[in-house]
Amino acid sequence: MTTALETKLLPKAHAAVKKYGTTATFTLYPSATVDTDTSEVNLGSPTTHSVYITPPETLETKFSDDGSLVQEDGIRFYVSNGVLTADALSFTPAIGQSVTVRGTAYRVRSVKSIVSGDQVAMYEIEAGA
Repeated sequence: MTTALETKLLPKAHAAVKKYGTTATFTLYPSATVDTDTSEVNLGSPTTHSVYITPPETLETKFSDDGSLVQEDGIRFYVSNGVLTADALSFTPAIGQSVTVRGTAYRVRSVKSIVSGDQVAMYEIEAGA
């Protein structure tokens, strides 16, 4: 159930991302299939979705004390879900999707939902080359 707070807050959050952020393009392959005999993947035709995001934050490679890789280079940004606005997302961001930000293509590595009540307000996304 959508509350009065969500009705006011979610469109304002989206408006702020739209005004101060930038856009990104997600490329999805909704008709991708896998041949079970050969394990060949047929991606089919791609669909693109332009979305509003916060300015991306650069992530740096980090190692633990034992020298193992903790995090690779990449970016972190937030995607406005556009709930209760005309810009509502028509897809759900997921690991493995291709996203282009400021002319650079990345692969989504992590997706976290930021929820307000029973609505997903934004997605926190980490992506790498």
